[in-house]
Amino acid sequence: MAGDRLLISASPGERRIARLGARGRLVAYMAERPARPDLGGALFHARVTTVAPALAGAFLSLGRDLSAFLPAEEADPARQDGAPARPITASVQVGKALAVRIIRAPMGGKGARAPARVADDARRAAAAHPAPSLVRAGPGPLGRALAEPPDGIETDDPDLALSLRARFPACAGRIAVRPWPLFEAELEEELEGLTAPDVPLPRGGRLRLALPPAVPA
Repeated sequence: MAGDRLLISASPGERRIARLGARGRLVAYMAERPARPDLGGALFHARVTTVAPALAGAFLSLGRDLSAFLPAEEADPARQDGAPARPITASVQVGKALAVRIIRAPMGGKGARAPARVADDARRAAAAHPAPSLVRAGPGPLGRALAEPPDGIETDDPDLALSLRARFPACAGRIAVRPWPLFEAELEEELEGLTAPDVPLPRGGRLRLALPPAVPA
């Protein structure tokens, strides 16, 4: 996207990441908390703790008090796209160890979603680790944001700028340090509206967004 910028505002315990289009329009936003890493994209050697036919899936232990849900249609690594899924009881049993990759991080009391349909090299890497355990960390919000490098990257944290230049050398020349506050008042107002649970509707109505409660394993 020509002319786009990535703004990374750092504060104690949190980094806020906003991607702006060529005309300064907000096109993406995410928050990163280094003390609570985002599991998206991470590879685990997991172990089945509960098989739940009524939910068409199974619950997994990832280690470190982390859990995930394995859908029946993603439990058979050999299943081809478009082929019918086998019942979950035909694919896994309690105690089985298998390689999974997180495609949805834990959120709002719900555990992660972790398909077992991963590449052969990922399965080999997982087999070399005990189950349950982390095999390979995911890219994190910053890694995903920089998968498609913007034309400019601005941060208010000089130490983070140095870290980014070392971690993403191809983007080093695009990284600049700007004084705080990096997010201008108009952007802050737009972000506040995006993260609020209530959405105003025409004629005075309001829509409240909330995640449904998780099903316990």
